Amino acid sequence: TNSDSFNNGRVLPLLQSPRSSNSSSNNSTSNNNGSLLLLQSSSANSSSIAPHILMLEQELGIIVADLRNKSDDVRAGAVCNLWGFLEKWSHELYGAEQDSFLDYMQRWSSKLIEANTAAERAAGVRIIDWMLVGSGASEREETASRLGQLCKQTETALRGFPTDPTLTTYCATCIGNIARVGGSFCADAIEAQVRRALEWFAGDWKLAGALILKAIAEGKPAVFYVHVPTFSQHLTMALSDKSQPIRAATYSALCAAMDVCESRASTSKSQWYTRIYDWAKHCATTPAETTEAVHAALLVFDAMLTHAKEFIAPRFTEVCSLVISKRSDRDKIIRLAVMSLLPKLATFISSSFLQIIGEISITWLISIISKSTPPAERTFAFSALGELAQILGAGLEPFSSVIVSAMTSVLSTKSVALTSEAIGCASQLTKVLHSQQLESTLATLVPQFFESGLAPPLINALNELCSSFPNLLPAVQKQMFELLSGILNPAYLNRAHIPRRTALTPPPQVQLPLPSSSMIDSDT
Repeated sequence: TNSDSFNNGRVLPLLQSPRSSNSSSNNSTSNNNGSLLLLQSSSANSSSIAPHILMLEQELGIIVADLRNKSDDVRAGAVCNLWGFLEKWSHELYGAEQDSFLDYMQRWSSKLIEANTAAERAAGVRIIDWMLVGSGASEREETASRLGQLCKQTETALRGFPTDPTLTTYCATCIGNIARVGGSFCADAIEAQVRRALEWFAGDWKLAGALILKAIAEGKPAVFYVHVPTFSQHLTMALSDKSQPIRAATYSALCAAMDVCESRASTSKSQWYTRIYDWAKHCATTPAETTEAVHAALLVFDAMLTHAKEFIAPRFTEVCSLVISKRSDRDKIIRLAVMSLLPKLATFISSSFLQIIGEISITWLISIISKSTPPAERTFAFSALGELAQILGAGLEPFSSVIVSAMTSVLSTKSVALTSEAIGCASQLTKVLHSQQLESTLATLVPQFFESGLAPPLINALNELCSSFPNLLPAVQKQMFELLSGILNPAYLNRAHIPRRTALTPPPQVQLPLPSSSMIDSDT
């Protein structure tokens, strides 16, 4: 069945998928008539795409049917597939046909934005976004003059579902692109969007407000800059919100705001940084503070290490001590945030890092890798240790015996999954420490590298491993050949005595983004 929001006599046939229509025999005729009515109701040159209308409707019908599916994954996939559909047709049509297609999709976006589900509204916003950055339409004068209207449409879509993470992300991205490509055409509209986003940021719609503020700070910094004082007034409340997505979005907005301020000389900038830093220091040193406040403090340190280097440099020693003091926190999210911060601290001033917390950091990471810790924590520890090896280089030599002994033992333990992070970490350590022992251990483990199947992180790790140690290349190539042969010809699996799931089962993938987006709420 179709959503009531599309019950328009001229538009409804466009949205009927062959697999969702109750009357398949009349589907083609109904679709065609509805399409012609819709085309006739628009500009005269819309008939340019009449020869393609049936194929357009068939593909769009499938996407819309998926947008109404009960499965979150199917709906999310439909929104992503819509972009591919738009790219495909924009490259197949030229001249008047392409202009007609843009008008056609503009009407589609207007209807989708008024729909009753967040997924359909997200699809409408994606169409607007594509018309801005994907179709080249932003260069046309008539499109530029409509940017204010597009901004209002995006806001309309958001107001129905202000807390839906997918929709809010797409809306913020779209508004940011409007700000970026609009120039003077949309200055007033973007100014209104900043004021409204600040209201949301201070109120109940913090997620949407933070995402939009970040997008505008990146797309039109001059407009955002004058609102930095207002943004800073509500920053700490949002940074310590109980919702992790809100904290993550606020962290991103803070980074964008700092980038805007760093390029401008102002005495108020230093005062603002000092207030934020003092607040973060208080959260990190007060025993009674909540987990959310401590996490917020670590996010502030993270942002300043990257976006306020001059300010944080004289406070580096204190930041190192504050961060490492939280390594044994009872909450998993804090421990993961500390692991993610260690490579950034090492990058900032390597010699000071080694002197202040180098030994305690490496000992702690080794203990996490060696113990029966949850897989996510062990993966973070592998990743952090590998990054430290790459950053510190010869600085790790005083700890080489401890590291080599622990890594050899861990990698040889069957209960430890040889993830791409583990392989990458071992590769970096072996290269930096010139350890024959670790290299020999890796050589014996090559067959186990492929037990979880192929995935981009594994391929990248193997490329790095073979580049550093060419003598391992023949063994890796042999295993890769057998795995690919099994995928292309399942009968080969039995002859080569390879477990079927090895070649055909996609691996579980653990991603390691910035602390703000990776610190998922979970049991400790």
